[in-house]
Parts: sequence; C-alpha cells; structure tokens
Amino acid sequence: MKSYLLIILIFINFNCLHGQFIISGKVLNEKGSPIQNTNIKILDNNNGCITDEDGYYKLISKKKEFEIKISSIGFKTEIKKIIFYEKREIVTNFTLISDSYELEQIVVTGNTGEILKKKSVINVELIDKKFIDKIVSKNFADILNNVRGIQNRIDCGICGSSGIQINGMNSQYNLILIDNIPLINSLSKSYGLNSIPSSIIKQIEIIKGPSSILYGSEAISGVINIITKDRKDLSRVNFNSYMSSIFEISNDITIFNEGKLFDILLNFNSFNFQKFTDNNNDNFSDLPLINRYTSFNKILFNRKSKKKFNLSTKFYLEDRFGCTNRYEEYSQGNDSIYGEDIETKKIEIYLNYDFNFIEKLEFNSGLDYHYQSSYYGYNYFKANQISYFNQLIFKKKINENIISLGVNHSIINYNDNSNLSLIDRVQNVTSLFAQNEIKSLYPINLLFGMRIDFHQNHNKIFSPRFNIKYDFKNNSSIRINSGSGFRIVNIFSEEHALLSGSKSVEISDDIDPEKSINMNINYTLPFDKIKFEIDLFLNKFFNKIIPNFQLNVDKIVFENLKGNSISKGLTFKYDIFFNRFINFSNSISFLKIKTINNYILINELFIPSFSSLYNLTYKKNKFEMNIYGKFTGPMYLPKFEVEPHRKEISNLFGIHNLKLNKRIKNFLIYIGIENFFNYSQKNPLIDPNASENSETGESWNEGFSPNFDTSYIYSPLFGRKIIFGINIVL
Repeated sequence: MKSYLLIILIFINFNCLHGQFIISGKVLNEKGSPIQNTNIKILDNNNGCITDEDGYYKLISKKKEFEIKISSIGFKTEIKKIIFYEKREIVTNFTLISDSYELEQIVVTGNTGEILKKKSVINVELIDKKFIDKIVSKNFADILNNVRGIQNRIDCGICGSSGIQINGMNSQYNLILIDNIPLINSLSKSYGLNSIPSSIIKQIEIIKGPSSILYGSEAISGVINIITKDRKDLSRVNFNSYMSSIFEISNDITIFNEGKLFDILLNFNSFNFQKFTDNNNDNFSDLPLINRYTSFNKILFNRKSKKKFNLSTKFYLEDRFGCTNRYEEYSQGNDSIYGEDIETKKIEIYLNYDFNFIEKLEFNSGLDYHYQSSYYGYNYFKANQISYFNQLIFKKKINENIISLGVNHSIINYNDNSNLSLIDRVQNVTSLFAQNEIKSLYPINLLFGMRIDFHQNHNKIFSPRFNIKYDFKNNSSIRINSGSGFRIVNIFSEEHALLSGSKSVEISDDIDPEKSINMNINYTLPFDKIKFEIDLFLNKFFNKIIPNFQLNVDKIVFENLKGNSISKGLTFKYDIFFNRFINFSNSISFLKIKTINNYILINELFIPSFSSLYNLTYKKNKFEMNIYGKFTGPMYLPKFEVEPHRKEISNLFGIHNLKLNKRIKNFLIYIGIENFFNYSQKNPLIDPNASENSETGESWNEGFSPNFDTSYIYSPLFGRKIIFGINIVL
C-alpha cells in the first residue's frame, strides 16, 4: 500500500513540474553591474518577483509563451516576449538602459567618499548641471532660490545683501562648503554668496538636517556643498555671455588645458550693472549698482597612482552701491545724500590631496581672506576675516563596516572697527570625529558617529549623529537622520540690520552659545513614470539668540531665549515623466515655528508658512523649454510705528519664469524671462523721505530719518526682466 502511495505522489509531482516553465538569470546595467530591486512581472497575470542584491531573478509560469515587464527606477522599462521550445527551464540575463540621470548620480557630502546617491544612508539632494542649465542663473545664490526648502532672502532694500534659509533657519545655521571645505562663514555669508559663478559648478549637494560630524557642530540646519568641475566635465573653451533688458551684462570664459604633469582650468567671470532704476518712485534705487569680477583657477595634478591632488584658487572683487536718485552727487560718508557703498575683496585657496602610502587617507585644506570696506550712510564699517581649515580623514572598510576617523582644525580671525566686545575675535577649534557605516544588515543600513570640538572658550562640545536607511521591496526607502548642534555666535558679522538703517542696538551682557537637537525623516517611493518624496523635520533650540524687533520699535535687542524654539515642517515632492520629451516636478513645503521667551510667544520674522516650487520641461532634439516658478506663503513682518502703517503679515505671492534653449552645433542660444508677471514689493523702505519734526524743529534728508529702516523686505524689489544670451563650447 505504501509503495502505491509513493508511486502516486511521484506521478503527481512529475506532472506539476511538467506543467511549469522556469526562467532565471540576472538584470544588469549597461556596465554589466547587477541592478537590485528590479520588478519583473508576467503581464497576463501580474505574477512576478524582485531581483536580489546580485540582480538575480527567478520566474515560474504555467504557460510556455508569455510577456514580461522589467522595470527599475532610473532605467527604461522593457517588455520582453518569452517562448519556451524544447527546454522547460532557461537562463537569460537582461540589460536595462539608463533612462534617468539619478541612478548614476554620485554624491560625496556626508559620506567621506564618493557613493551612488541612491545607496547613500544620508538623504542628499543633488542639483546637477542639467538643473542649472534649465534656469536663468548668474551664480550660486541664484541657483539656490529654485531649490525646495531653501530661501535666498534679501536682507537689505538698499545694498541687496542676502542670506540662505534652510527649512526656515537663517544662514548662520548652515555650512556652505566648496569641494568639502567650509570657508564661507560669518562675514562671507552676506556678500560672498555671489562670488561663485554658475559656470564652475559641477553640482550642488544639499543635506537638510544635522550634519555636524564631518564639517562642524554649527551645521544645524544643514550643509550645502559646491562641487567644482573636474576633467570629465570640461571642454577646451566655454564662453557664455548675456545681457538683460535693464542692461545687466555678464561675461564668462572657461579654458581647460591638458598637460603631462597637470591639467589646468582657468575661469574669469564679470557682472556689471550700472543703470539706476526706481520703478516704485521712492527716490531710492530698486537694485544696487554692481561691478563684480571673479577669477577661479584649478590645477589637477596627474599622478601615477591616479589619486586626487587638486589645488584651487579664487579671487573676487565686488563694488556694490545703492543710493537716492542723487547718486551722481554722492561721495562716501556723505551726511546729506544717503548711500550704501560696499567694497568686497576675497582670496581663497583650496587643497584636496589623497596620500599614496595609506589606502584611503585624505587631506583637505583651505584658506580664505575676506576684506570689506563699506559706508552705510555716514557710518563707516571696515572688517577683515581670515579663515583657515585643515581636515585629515582616514577611511577603512572592515567586512561590511565602513569606518571613518578624522581630525579638523579651524581658525576664524575676525576684526572690525566696531567696539562690540561680545564678539569672539578669534575662534580656534580642534575637532575629533569618528563614524561607522554598517552594511551587513540589508535591507537596513546604519550610520552613527560622534564629534568632539575643543573650543578655546567652551571646553569640550559633543555632537552625536545617527542615520538609518531601510529599503523596502517595492523600491521605496526611508531615511532617518538625527543629531545635535552647537554654535558660537558672531553677532556683528551675521546681522546686516546692525549696519543699515537708524535703529539702535542692544546686546545682552551674558549671551550663551546656542544648542540644538534635530531630526529629519525622508521617504521616497518611485514608480515607472512618477516619483514621490516626503520630508519631515523637527528642530529644537536652546539658548537661541534672536534679534528681537518687537520689544522696542526703536531698537534691535539681541538676547538668549528664556525658553525654547521649535521649528517643524513637511515637504512633499513629486516628479512626473510623461514621456522622453516632457517632465514636470512640484514641491510643497509647510513650516511652523514656535518661539517662547519668558512665557511670551514671539513670532519669527521673514519665514514663510509655506512655499511651492514647480518646473515644467519640454525637450526635443536640440530645443528645450523650461517654465518654472515659486509661490511664497504669508510671513510675519516687523512692526513699525510710523505712517503709513505697513502690514505685519505678508500676502501670498508667486514668481514665474521662462527659459528657452536652442542648440546649433557648438552654439547654445537662450532667452529668459524672469518674473514673467512683473510682481514686485511696493514701498519696501521705512520712512525714507526727507522731512522734519515740527515739535523739535529737527530736519533730515532722504535716508536719515530717525525711523529709517531697510529691512522690511519679503519679496523681489524689481519686476520683469528679459535676458538674451549665447553659450559657445569648443
């Protein structure tokens, strides 16, 4: 009986196997590397599988003829017809062709080395050359104004100084790097952001959230890393020139030469605008008059080991001037004709070097000299700053652990002609850091680390960091980033309001350093033609230093919060690829900040409650059209007790732009329209007119009123501009 039963089971099993057709193999990219998490489905019944980390798949079908769909984010979707002839089991590999630049995007920020963006534990937002070419941009500051969660806010209605906000936190809470070296700080953040022309930028990498381990404990809101162009990004000659409808003129030339010992990049950029404009009829220039010159040189040494040895220098000279309509009569320090005249000079040196004698030992070093000579009305302000940074990083892979150890040393030597004693004129910080990335727990990746800063006035400062990434089977992933920050404040170099306008300044006698704890969560869900992304963030500050405009309308009071400040927000983004010609992206960001001082709620100023960016691209053959723009939601504004009264909450507004590109052989001709619907803020200056006090008999000229203020800026001060340009590549 048992024998009969065994024979029946074998017969049933044979017939089951006989009715199955099995196909297996690997899914590879164009370079022959396996593609993980690729979806393979049988079209008539939706049965399928997902490739493993080796790209391996296995499908079982009851039919000997069927179609399968092979799809993976960043690649063109393939439909293949499978036919079984004599064999019931076949092995075949499939090669997918890259359809999106994302899969090949390489990032370095926060990772102590190059890594595919998709595989990075840290969520890095990458602004590449394709994005930069879509928009009208002269320099780094222009580019950032078109990135989600970032505001390039104008601080002054006369000289046009600006600052970068990340997730509602002002520029002093972020670090800006050039080739992994943080030299744009304090004084440089007001006028130095325009010193980096778009033409030398390969890509911009942005980490939102705590990033203190590698670069410094003051990287509270995030890190922006500018990666300059390398050999493979350069042609022999690249010339770009444009003129706007208001006679802004920009010229840029890059020359690249390959040599036996080294290759060299030479770049020269100029921007000139000398036309006085006053469309709002307040007798002051709407835009500052500017002469700006930048020279950037990069030497890339050719070593037998193929390891990196780059030496870069940058020279920057700018003269910007804002004044009344009597600008032709103006002289520096004039006490009857108000003007703001700022001269800036910068010299920067960058070194990136990989040692030969140790497998992965990298040295980064930088030196920056920043000089500013300026007049704000009849007030003369002179400052210079020397920043010096050294970093040594050792990286070692042990099994599935990537361990990074390093030491930083930075010096910021700041001097000015003010008498504010609360400024640390010299900041000397030595830091040790260590982090470990664990890859053995797939689909979980972990990264954690610790940084210790030894500060001359604050002893040891500990800054931990923890990151986790989980990859789901549907190709989606979640990243969690948490950490803490610590910041020494240089009030005078960071607050333009101290220099411009007529308000007096009061500073608390016992200001303590700021501290924060932060968390960011990112979830990404890709499909064939659409990609969704959600960001959540939470930041909590202790000892936060705020410029309080609300305690006294005639003063700006700087003090530590006697309480705390919490900022939280959400950003939702989606990208739609309709076909190979048309794609659309949109992001919506919501932000809420709650600041309590002495049990009193303080409204944070100039921080929009929400913003939204969009970009529609049509590209066919050698023609490209980009329509892009930004909506900015309401924000709290300073209160002024002068006539006419200004609103204390701004309205929603939108700025919309258009750029058309047409390539003809080595020529690219482009036309751009900035601020298509001609929106601009009316009456941004507070009490700018000449007048007198009938009670005291005191009189004053334009710009010298006791209530004069230039900080009431929440939107563009100038309307529509048309730009025509040409780019020649040889």
